[in-house]
Parts: sequence; structure tokens; C-alpha cells
Amino acid sequence: MEQRTTIKRPFEKTSASLEIVRVADPIHVQVQPLTSERRWIPKLSEAKLLLIASTGFFIDAYDLFTINLVVPLLNIQYNGKLGSKLGNAALAGGVLKAATNIGCIAGQILFGTLGDVYGRRIVYPAALGLAIIGTVLTIAAPNSLGPQGVFIWMTIMRILMGIGIGGDYPMSASVVSDRANINRRGLLLTFTFAMQGWGNLAGAIVCMVVLSAFKESIQGHGEIGHFNAVWRLILGVILVPALATLYQRLRLPESDRMTEVLKERKLKKAFEDVQGTHIMADILDQIGNKEASAGVQQSFQKSKLSALNEFQEYFSKWKHMKHLFATTACWFLLDLSFYGIALNQSMVIADIGYDRAVEPWQNAFDNTKANLIITVAGFLPGYYFTMFFIEYIGRKPIQIGGFLIEGLLLAVVAGDFKSLSTKPAGFLVCFILLQFFFNFGANTTTFVYPAEIFPTRVRGFASGISAACGKIGAVIAALSFGELSEVIGTNGVLWILAGTSFLGAVISLLLPETKGWDADEADAFEQAQQL
Repeated sequence: MEQRTTIKRPFEKTSASLEIVRVADPIHVQVQPLTSERRWIPKLSEAKLLLIASTGFFIDAYDLFTINLVVPLLNIQYNGKLGSKLGNAALAGGVLKAATNIGCIAGQILFGTLGDVYGRRIVYPAALGLAIIGTVLTIAAPNSLGPQGVFIWMTIMRILMGIGIGGDYPMSASVVSDRANINRRGLLLTFTFAMQGWGNLAGAIVCMVVLSAFKESIQGHGEIGHFNAVWRLILGVILVPALATLYQRLRLPESDRMTEVLKERKLKKAFEDVQGTHIMADILDQIGNKEASAGVQQSFQKSKLSALNEFQEYFSKWKHMKHLFATTACWFLLDLSFYGIALNQSMVIADIGYDRAVEPWQNAFDNTKANLIITVAGFLPGYYFTMFFIEYIGRKPIQIGGFLIEGLLLAVVAGDFKSLSTKPAGFLVCFILLQFFFNFGANTTTFVYPAEIFPTRVRGFASGISAACGKIGAVIAALSFGELSEVIGTNGVLWILAGTSFLGAVISLLLPETKGWDADEADAFEQAQQL
């Protein structure tokens, strides 16, 4: 059991019922470890929460990663060319691939901040609703605009979709972390994030199924125009689970932790407004008076501004800013390599000659099959290794080890790229291992860290900023990979990504281990010390 101590805030002098609790040790909470059986069996409330939050990541990953599979189809449909470079312009394809991540940057900061200011209950479904609208508008791109017009339309609408998807990152992390038992928090957060792998897998499977359904008309009758229906179906299928999840999110109540933060913020602001002119007892006596009531209500509204002041006050201290710098920098460096590979996997597969088929349908199918093999063999298992080990060996060893192994594998592929180009099987093995250690490594822990290391009152903002910096790395990777590969070759780009991975391992040393860490109680202890 936790040893708890009652802490009174200044405004609590007039409200005996309002108490903030903390553990005696502000860093780690000593709790009774769960048995192995209980650790892996979620409660009914946890299962429902995981379904709502993880389905969101499934949808997000599907939207984010299917564009890697759809771009070759768009190239066949609108340009009559094979491959992932639209119209022989690497940048054109890069902008379309980067569009969702560009939107994510704005969405992560916007919805993360709004979630801290107004609470998760309202903001959480709003993010998914915006992603749904963006998806509908993307697949509604009119062919009358011509090839260039369709690409521009899709880019704009995928930016809109990305704003909604971006909001899901800090909101899902906060919603799960706000409610999670400390012993299971890392496991639950990893489970939520692991659905990204299933979304990626679903994208590849749906792509293969839809292509198979149109095989006879495209391959047998040469009706290339049917690729128009193929890409719209692939991008649109995800609307079914998205709408079902939206309904569940609209019914999700606010967490107890966030409810207390909002109440405390309002009471604190009310006390500050009347301090020096009235005592709280006088205000309570006058609460029936319309003017007094209106005054208190106005002070409650000002609590929204107070939330923004809390962000500034909290991160003005170096010990907190140091952690924010580390979470943002590590996520940025991780996404440079993670999205540099994920969004351009089809391009790299083409460079090693895996999709040498010149017939359009077979070329698209071979490319999708190679992506599917990498996902099943490496991408998905990595998440579940993290899920199993995160509460045993901790977050920090997984993150640092992941960065180091990623850098080593990227260096191996870059150094022997010409030889591997003639051996597709050997190349696929390297890429499978790379995807495995992305997810049994920093790709998962960079999501977990901001949700654990920061307290509830700034968690959404901190998670949003960290994720947004990651997406800046993703955008740079999407826009520059194709261009750089034309100048210095694919192996040269891989050398750069190896270097950024090693740098990520170094910066990770700034982060503490968060296994058993209760950020809210550490925050309460720190505030009590300042009184």
C-alpha cells in the first residue's frame, strides 16, 4: 500500500474537504507488485478503455501508413508510371506522404493543450471527428481536377485529417495514463500504442484484398482506370471502425485525476481573485446573491488562462525543462529514421529490385507483399516484446538499447547496400530486424515517456509538444528522403539515419527511469515544499 500524506494548498484554508495527497517519497511509489496472472488480465473498465484508446491508434496508423502503399497506385492511375516517385518528381510524392504528418504537428500541440485546459472528455472525441472529416474529403477528390489537382486536393485534406490524428497522440496517452494503475501503466500504454502495428498490417492486407478483387479487370483486361476505385476503397475502409469508436469516445467520462485538476484550478483562481478584499467565508455567505455568484463564475472562466500559466511555471524549472527537451529531441530523432523508412519503404524495396514486375497490377501487388512481410515478421512482434518487458527491465534500457541497435542495423545496410541490392532476401531480413527494434525500442518508449514523466496538469501539453517534434522529424524524412537519395544515394541517407539513432541514445541518458514513478504525487510534494 502507498504511504500517503495530506498536503494543504493555500486556498484550502476555507475548504476542509479539498485535500491533495502524495506519497512520502516524491520520486517513486513503493507498491505491492501484481502477480504475473493479474498483470496480464485487464479489469473490465481497463478493457473498455483500451478498446477505445487503442482503436484510435489502429485508425491513426492505418491512415498514416497506407499512403506508402497508395502512392504507387496513384502513380499508375494518374501518371501511367510504376513506383513511388510521382511524375518522376521525388518531392511531389514526398509532400503527399508528409501531408498527414504536417497536420499532426498542429493537432498534437492544439489538442494536447486544449485537453489540459478544458479536460479530456470534450477534446478526445473532437480529434477523431476531425480525422473522419479529413478522410471523407480525401477519398472524395474529384478526378475532374486532373492529376496535379487531385494531388493538391489530397494533400490539403490529408493535412486536415492529420490535425485530428495528431490530437489522438497526446489525448490517448493522457486518457490511459490518467486512469492507469502504476504497476500496469507501461503495459497499458504499450498495448494502446501497439495497435499502430495492427493498423499498419490491416493497411497492407486491405490493399492486397482490394487489388485481388480488381485483378481480372486490371491485369486481364488492362483497365488501369480501376486503380481509381482501388485507392479510394483502401483509404475509405477505415471509416467503419472510426465511426464506431467516435460513439464510444462521446460517452467516455472525465477521469478522476483530471476532474480534480480542473476543480482545484477553479478554486485556486477564485481564492486569488477575492484574497485581500474578502475572506472566503464572506463569499460563501453571499453566494446566493446574483452579483457574488457572477463574480465567482467569472473567476472560474479565468481558470482557463491559469492553466496556461501553469505550463509556463512548471517548465520554467530546468529539472522539468530538461525532461521535456529529452522527450522532444528523442522523439524527433526517432521519427527521422522511423518515418524515413516507413514512408519510403516502397521506394527502398524498389531500389533493391524486389518489385521488378513491369505489369502494373503485379508491380503493385509485389510491393504490398514485401511491406506485409516486413510488418508481420518485425513490426508487430517488436511492440509485444516491449509490452512484456517494459515493467520488468524498465523504459530507459529499452529506449537506449533500441536506438543503439537501430543505428547499428542502419549502418550495416548502408555499408553493404550494393551487395544487399542483389540479395532481396538478405535485405528483407535486415529490414525486419530494423522494424523489430524500432518497436522493441524507442518508437514505443518515446510515446510512453511523456505520458509518465509529467503530471496530469501538464501531461497533454507535454505529450503534444513531444509528439509534434517527432512529427517534425517525420515531415523532414518524408520530404528529404527522396531528394537526398537522388543526390547521395539511398545508402547515404541510411548513413545519416544511423548517426541520428546513435545521437538519440546519448540524449536518452537525460531521462530518468519512470517505472513506479507517480508524477502527480511528486508534483504535489514539490508544490508543498514551496509553501
